[in-house]
Amino acid sequence: METKKEMRKRIIEMRSRLPEQYRALKSRQICSSILSSEIYRDSGSVYGYVPFHDEVDIWPVLMNALKDGKKIAVPRICGDDMEFFYISGQEDLEDGFKGIREPKSCTEKAEAKMPLIIAPGVAFTKEGFRMGYGKGFYDKYLSTHPAYAYGVCFEEQIMPEIPVNERDYRLNGIIWA
Repeated sequence: METKKEMRKRIIEMRSRLPEQYRALKSRQICSSILSSEIYRDSGSVYGYVPFHDEVDIWPVLMNALKDGKKIAVPRICGDDMEFFYISGQEDLEDGFKGIREPKSCTEKAEAKMPLIIAPGVAFTKEGFRMGYGKGFYDKYLSTHPAYAYGVCFEEQIMPEIPVNERDYRLNGIIWA
C-alpha cells in the first residue's frame, strides 16, 4: 500500500488535472446536495472553508447560509492549531497560512454547539475517513469540538481505503459528485 505522502501527492496531481468546467459542475452538484440536506436545514451554524487551488468550491453554500440567517465561519491557523471564526463575506478575509484566505484577526471566534462542519481533503473513503494535507488540523479540531462533520470531494477522490491511524477523525459522512 502507498504511504500517505505518496497517495496525497498522487491524488493532488490527479485533482489538478480535472478540467476546470468539470470541477465547477461537480462543485455546484455538491453544493446543491448540501443545501437540500436535512442536516443543513436544521443547523444554525455552518463552518466551511475557503476553497484553495482545486478543492470543491463550497462558497455558494456559505453565502446561502448567510441568506438563510445562519452564522458562517471559516478556519484560521493559529500556530499548530486551527480555529473557526465568524465571517459575513469575503471582505472579512485576508491571506493567511500557505496563502489560503483566512478570517482577519478582528473577527469573532466561532463557538456554536454542534455546527455543521464542511471539510476539504485530499482523499476520502465512503466510510467517512479523510486524508488531509498532513498537518492534522481538522483531526485535532474535531476531536475536541462536537460537530456534524462532512467531507466534500470529487468522486475521483473517493478511495477504497486510505492509511489511517488512531489520530484520524472519522467524519459523519462524505458528499461527492
